[in-house]
Amino acid sequence: MKIEVAATGSLIKLPGVGAKQNLALVNVEQMSRIDRPLTLDVRHIAKHLPDTPQMQKLLQREGSVHVSNDQSTLERVAEAIIQNGELTGTIRGHDRYGLYFDEAIGYRLDADGNRTPLYYGEIKVKGDKYHVIPRTRPSR
Repeated sequence: MKIEVAATGSLIKLPGVGAKQNLALVNVEQMSRIDRPLTLDVRHIAKHLPDTPQMQKLLQREGSVHVSNDQSTLERVAEAIIQNGELTGTIRGHDRYGLYFDEAIGYRLDADGNRTPLYYGEIKVKGDKYHVIPRTRPSR
């Protein structure tokens, strides 16, 4: 999936995204939106979806995982961040863009089965590849 984003002054309305994320873009200089062609890095999708073998493997290895509610939510979060996300910096070799949402976009699952709702989405970009992660807050 290749997504290209161009500067626009129109209202962005995304289905399933909270009202705070449906913002009018004032101008590109005021936004930190992603404005270059990117390709979804499909290697990372399964580990952020519920009950996949990749998610289970990560849970066993790390002790916790950040999981999207479903693939459709992950896609909507990616679009919202690409359109309205804020650049939070380059951390551990990835440019990172993020956005808070009004509704939980996923959950953090630990090895004991505890679930914590997640309201922050982050896109990690390296080169022309990106992937999406639901998180508790921006990476540091």
